[in-house]
Amino acid sequence: MGALVYPNAGNRRAMPRREPGNLISQLTTVIYYRQGKSAENRTPLLPPLKKGIKGDSTTFMERTNQEIPLYPPLKKGESRGALRVPPLDAALVEQLQEGVSILKQGGVIAFPTDTVYGLGAAINCPDGVQRVFAIKQRPADQALPVLLAGPEQIDEVATGITDTARRLARRFWPGALTLVLKKNPGVAAAVAGGGDTIGVRVPCHPVAVALVRGTGVPITGTSANLSGLSAGKTAAEVRDQIGSYVDYIIDAGPPPAGTESTIVDVTAEEPVILREGAISRSEIEKACLPER
Repeated sequence: MGALVYPNAGNRRAMPRREPGNLISQLTTVIYYRQGKSAENRTPLLPPLKKGIKGDSTTFMERTNQEIPLYPPLKKGESRGALRVPPLDAALVEQLQEGVSILKQGGVIAFPTDTVYGLGAAINCPDGVQRVFAIKQRPADQALPVLLAGPEQIDEVATGITDTARRLARRFWPGALTLVLKKNPGVAAAVAGGGDTIGVRVPCHPVAVALVRGTGVPITGTSANLSGLSAGKTAAEVRDQIGSYVDYIIDAGPPPAGTESTIVDVTAEEPVILREGAISRSEIEKACLPER
């Protein structure tokens, strides 16, 4: 369970909670899909329910407690590990509800993603975004990466999206790939560190995606640590570094990958790898080849 730290709890407005069943229903219908070559070829990340079985919380938890691939099927001779998706039990659903409530009120939370623990604030909340910079002791001119719930949100935060960018998104989202794109003018300048580009990705983790869905807007997804120190890979590591400065920590165990995302600049048609992380350079180069 996550440790709750509320330095300003008395000033927070109480918000109604959703019933766990309603949140589970939303998750089963909207977030567990991986984009294929076209919308018609989307592949469900969870096995289909048997006839006559409803998508209640018990069934959903049974379906999530299994090995699933992080990326689309690999070609013969290639190999990659599988993720174990944490089951969304009642305690975790309660943590999600608390996290969504805090984000909507302008707070800052730490939460697990498919790579490392992230530090989240709603990108439409200036105070929350500024707190993320302060908590991390991050220079104000360094943009904050942004998490989306799905590829359909990309136009909310970016513009001038190239064919290469869309090709990479189709191949690796949801997953450990951050794409640097031209910022949509509607996104606050502070999120982009005062620049005109923004890093975005769709995480392959039910907690991170549920937070974005529940908040209704993209959230920041910078690693939950002090700048210059190792990224937090467990709730305990996050608590040791910044626990007294965040409003809440969602504890869903260690992230499956444990490695930060690969960052690729796709503001021009020719992509530039800025950081090689969970996805290798060779995989990026292969994915950039024109589709046949």
